[in-house]
Amino acid sequence: MLAIAYWNLGKRAVVQHVVDLIHEVTSSRTLSGPNGDIVLGLTETAKINVPTLERALGTDFTVTASAYKKFICVHRLKSGQLVSAFEEEKAWPFLLRRGAGQTLETHCLWFVHRPSKLGHFNSTSNSTLDAANLRQRVEFRESEYATDKSVLIGDFNADPYSESMVAAEALNSVMCRNIAIRMKYRTKGNGRYKKIIPMFYNAMWSALGDQTDTQQPGSYYNGGDLSDSAIWHALDQVLIRPSLIPVLNTGTPKFLTRIGSTSLLSPQANAVDTSISDHLPVLVTLKI
Repeated sequence: MLAIAYWNLGKRAVVQHVVDLIHEVTSSRTLSGPNGDIVLGLTETAKINVPTLERALGTDFTVTASAYKKFICVHRLKSGQLVSAFEEEKAWPFLLRRGAGQTLETHCLWFVHRPSKLGHFNSTSNSTLDAANLRQRVEFRESEYATDKSVLIGDFNADPYSESMVAAEALNSVMCRNIAIRMKYRTKGNGRYKKIIPMFYNAMWSALGDQTDTQQPGSYYNGGDLSDSAIWHALDQVLIRPSLIPVLNTGTPKFLTRIGSTSLLSPQANAVDTSISDHLPVLVTLKI
């Protein structure tokens, strides 16, 4: 089993928060399996850097930063390989090789931090175009390595129902695993102009709705925007290809609201405690 997590720290969290998150996940067999395997992506890290995390975590974990300094990756794999061949400003792709025995299957793992729509003209169109560009790069990488096992995790700066997430020519992600398994792709055009667009399954849809003791409906709280009454926004999401649905662990993906004894929610408004971070971490466990 492997836990894959992402946290947009929002420039507020400190090293100890990250360390506590890693220990919380890796100490749980339910989340990270018997070996405590984890891959964690961090963005908006402020003063948190590779040397400070290495000192706090010790030699049991590998810590790397992207050249753009937009992402930090912390991982521990008792088996398999995690390789970064190149990077981008808004996404950091890895090749993740996991498998039983001598057989290693290639997965494409992308940490994503897409731009915010705030302050942009034609923000919906720009966001959809940006999402389409990301999808095309993912498809190119899948073709290059002959794999249909891709995972996208991160801050998409859009809700699961936004056009950039659901439009067929954008990220083409669907809300229902049965649809993803049965349909697998959309087609556009005919003949020589026919285009096949593979689907993603976006399991974050299942988290939307009421906030309860066992369900957290979003990763970002915005009660001050009078034009939008969603209030809880699931900006941090996990998209997987249909081929990975059978290995998706029950109960994930999910937003983490507590790290050990520390609540990430503000008790006053039951919103995100912005003294720690303005986003909640998101985590998915795959049985790979």
